[in-house]
Amino acid sequence: ISDSVADPEMYTLMTDSILPTIERSRDPALAESRRIIRNIRQRKLYRFVDEFILPPQSLDNDKLRDVQPVDISTFQDGSGTQLSPDDIIVHNCKINYAMKDKNPVDHVHFFSDWEDDTSFSIPKHKVSALIPEQFQERIIRVFTRDPSKSAA
Repeated sequence: ISDSVADPEMYTLMTDSILPTIERSRDPALAESRRIIRNIRQRKLYRFVDEFILPPQSLDNDKLRDVQPVDISTFQDGSGTQLSPDDIIVHNCKINYAMKDKNPVDHVHFFSDWEDDTSFSIPKHKVSALIPEQFQERIIRVFTRDPSKSAA
């Protein structure tokens, strides 16, 4: 399976049948993969706990590091179920239009007719009044491995 990544011809033959191939395999190196696939099929998924959208002004801070499980576990108030860093999965997600904080429409150029060689941009106020001010957001999602601890 892993050899197909380096061989374009083998890679083109890869399909969704990779899952049954892993499930049927007795290779000890694929034991963890088999466990993950079995959990997905049995709907034993990680439980969503909460999410937080960072304020737009914090996106400009390049020194802002990703939130880690230990950061979440240290901010518990001590009441209720306690989560250890091993119980927590943090998904740091940045969503944008592939240009970070830039408006992708600003980089689209138009031509007045088929034979024209000169391109031009359309000013923002002539495109739409619905163009957003932010073109990137950062979401922190927290999951737990143990569903009984999802209320923590």
